[in-house]
Amino acid sequence: MKNVLKIIKKPLINALVGMLLFAMPFFIHINFYIDMFLVIVSYAGLTYAWCTAIFYILEEFTQYKDHKKHLKISNIASGCTAMIMIILFSFPSLLPNYTGNESGYVKEHTIYVTTNHECDYCEISKETRKRAVFLYNITHDKNVQVVDVSNDTNLGRSLNTKVKIFGSILKVKNNEVKQIPYSRGTSDKKPLKTPTSYIYKSIYDIEKS
Repeated sequence: MKNVLKIIKKPLINALVGMLLFAMPFFIHINFYIDMFLVIVSYAGLTYAWCTAIFYILEEFTQYKDHKKHLKISNIASGCTAMIMIILFSFPSLLPNYTGNESGYVKEHTIYVTTNHECDYCEISKETRKRAVFLYNITHDKNVQVVDVSNDTNLGRSLNTKVKIFGSILKVKNNEVKQIPYSRGTSDKKPLKTPTSYIYKSIYDIEKS
C-alpha cells in the first residue's frame, strides 16, 4: 500500500493520469449524459496534468518546492475547469453556434444540422441542439455544421431542397441523402422541445449510416 501511495504522489504519474483522463471521451462514446460527464472529467484532468507538469518543472529546477501548495492549486484549478464545463452545458447561450462558411455547396460525408429561425419547431429545440452539437464536435473527429436553411446562401439553398423537415440532421453519401428529423410536435401540432440525448444519438446514427 505504501508503494502505491508513493507512485500516486509522483508528479509525472499524476500528469500522465490527467492526460489519460483527457483522452477518454475521444474513444468512449455511450450516450449524451455519460459522454458529457466524461468530457467534464477529461478537461479537469487536462488542467490537473498541466498544473502538475508545471509545478514538477518548478520543483526540479528552482528552489520553489512547496509540494502541498502545488497539489492544492492543481486541485482547485481542475475543480474550476470542471465548473466552467458544467456552466457551459447548463447555459447553452454561451456555447458556439457552429455555423460555418456557406458560400459552397453540400459536401459528401459532412454532417449538417439544419434549422430555420422562422420555424417554431426548430427554435424550441435551439438549446438542446446546441448542447448536442457542442458535445459531438469536441469528442469526435468529424465536425458538425449548423445551417439555417432560410439563409440566402449557396449552402442554405442547397440544403433547403434536400431536407424533408427544416429541423433535420443529414449527410450526403454516394449522392444519396440520409437524414433524421429532430424537430417534433405534439398531437395537436404544437412545437415540442426535442431532448438533447435524442439529437446527440441522431447525429451519431447519421455519421455511422
